[in-house]
Amino acid sequence: MAILTPALRQNQSTALTWAQVDGNFSSICTQVNLNTAAISALGAPQGGPTTSRPASPLLYQTYIDTTLGYPVFCISLSPVKWVNAAGVSV
Repeated sequence: MAILTPALRQNQSTALTWAQVDGNFSSICTQVNLNTAAISALGAPQGGPTTSRPASPLLYQTYIDTTLGYPVFCISLSPVKWVNAAGVSV
């Protein structure tokens, strides 16, 4: 569960309204849901050696890295960045 902290708007002395926070959160959720749906279309998580990780993964895609012995997750597409469950780049 994420904890949201209202942020001050740039060059403004007031915090975001709840409607603005909700709109931003909804936008993020929509992106995650779209990527989750695309990943689900792939079927079960892909896996194999580190050298066979997808060159063009989907954002939030899981790959079972058999070289490392644990799953890794794509958290950035440009550049592609894979992390372990602790958020450490691998």
